[in-house]
Amino acid sequence: MSAMLLTPGGGNNSQANHRSDKGNTSHVGNQPKGCKKYNYEFAECFFNKSDELNTCALDIGGTLIKVAYRSDHYISDECQPTRNTQYLTVKIKEDQLLCVHFFKINELNETLSFLMQNGLIRQKIFLTGGGAHKYFFNIIDHIVQHEVIVRGVVSTEEYPLLYVSNSYYCETSRTLSLELQIRENTLPDGNTTHEGVPFNKSLVDSFPACETVRVYLVHPNAEQKKGKGYVPTQIKREEANRANDEENNTQEKLFQGELILQCSRKDEMHCVMNGLYKLLNVKKSVVRYHLFLKAAVPVQVKLPYEPFIIANIGSGISILLSNGFNKYMRIGGTAIGGGTLMGLAQLILKKVSFEELIRLAAPLEGETTCSWSAHPPFDLTLRHIRKDAACTGAPPHGQHAVAASFGFLSNIVKTKNVEGTKSLGQAVARSLITMVSYNIGYLVHLLARIHGVRRIFFSGKYISNHECIIKSLTMGVYYYYMYCHTNEGAANDKLSGKRMEGGIRVKPSHQCSLFRRGERNCGEGARRDALPEVLFLKHDGFLGAIGCFFS
Repeated sequence: MSAMLLTPGGGNNSQANHRSDKGNTSHVGNQPKGCKKYNYEFAECFFNKSDELNTCALDIGGTLIKVAYRSDHYISDECQPTRNTQYLTVKIKEDQLLCVHFFKINELNETLSFLMQNGLIRQKIFLTGGGAHKYFFNIIDHIVQHEVIVRGVVSTEEYPLLYVSNSYYCETSRTLSLELQIRENTLPDGNTTHEGVPFNKSLVDSFPACETVRVYLVHPNAEQKKGKGYVPTQIKREEANRANDEENNTQEKLFQGELILQCSRKDEMHCVMNGLYKLLNVKKSVVRYHLFLKAAVPVQVKLPYEPFIIANIGSGISILLSNGFNKYMRIGGTAIGGGTLMGLAQLILKKVSFEELIRLAAPLEGETTCSWSAHPPFDLTLRHIRKDAACTGAPPHGQHAVAASFGFLSNIVKTKNVEGTKSLGQAVARSLITMVSYNIGYLVHLLARIHGVRRIFFSGKYISNHECIIKSLTMGVYYYYMYCHTNEGAANDKLSGKRMEGGIRVKPSHQCSLFRRGERNCGEGARRDALPEVLFLKHDGFLGAIGCFFS
């Protein structure tokens, strides 16, 4: 398939302010003429009926909040028109789309307002990521406040005190059901204070194993079964009705309130793996970087998918090994990730966004991709250390191997002394991306060799369909094959591929024999010489949110 069919590199850009892109969900703004417009679509047979009941999910990471929601159109920001909308929507069925969105971590209230004002929660929300535990009660409380006001339970927007009138916890399903009612600040006897069980963070935190909270709201005018003015003074554990799911449903039927919210938090790694398997059923959503064409091209992933490694790159990185659906384990990780990239960029370049950093690293007008990416100007390469790199044991093209990131000190000083130059920011951006991506790629390469795996997936908001990131991660994985073989001919003859990138022969493993589980014990040579298949997903930054949506 021609590389001209896809134009990755624009990134998944979206902020939150309620503009409808109905009718344009599969189009990219201002696409080059002749560029094919894809409409990503799930395989219909892959969906369960229960999935249709889900409405939205949040993946709360260290720096970003990723949102997945179901709607008939995409909702974007009026201030900044959405680019590459096709990468932010996946067709579920004829009139339904799964849409993805993101916010900064300090915009949690804006995220919830976006969902509520557009009617996207509909009494149900899923959470995942580290923030799913940190902000669990805050999210529940924010939505409950909104529901109390919208339903006209109170006449003003001054939020009333809510107290628990009934409660129930099921250990089997780890579900906490709470019936809430409003109490005025003044009691009938004239006192301004009273005892009761307030609805607060301490209450929810007292059930640390709880995964789901169901909130029922009793209208102030509703007849109370325990008498007017009744407020329980404590939640007795023996009265918390710990039982099985069937008894749970029976108990909840006794609640007088109306169900206004069900909020569930899910395991982050499970959601990432679930999201990956879901996206493998989306047509034309998987790409690899073609070393000869120097572009990302779509590929068809053949069965069996497993075993494979997936590196999820967020603020930090978790690396998982999968041997089948719901059969996975964490085999490694690193603190060097997207957070490292942006932290260093902020220190060196001051106020800069991720998208601005990517634009800085992009080739200048008239500059070819090959010329700028061979070696960033601030990186010390092998040819800077040894005049004849080919005589050091490295292959002839090894002169471009990076010896030290940001190690070319003389060039750094020279660039800094040139006033008004634009090359400083560009050089810093390129070196930062190369440093982070190469370290990630090489770590994943080592883990793939250890576990005998030939298929590698990269995901996470760090990638965001940016071609420079896709290439740098791919080159990080292939670094060993390109520069570290002391006997180039012997190793490359076994790969028997075309010569690319300065003479090395590169042949993706999907063109080799399919991996079999038994090959893990077939010898060190087979594992070392098999070039892994490095793959990326078009919706890479939203695996956790998408997997959480289908929990």
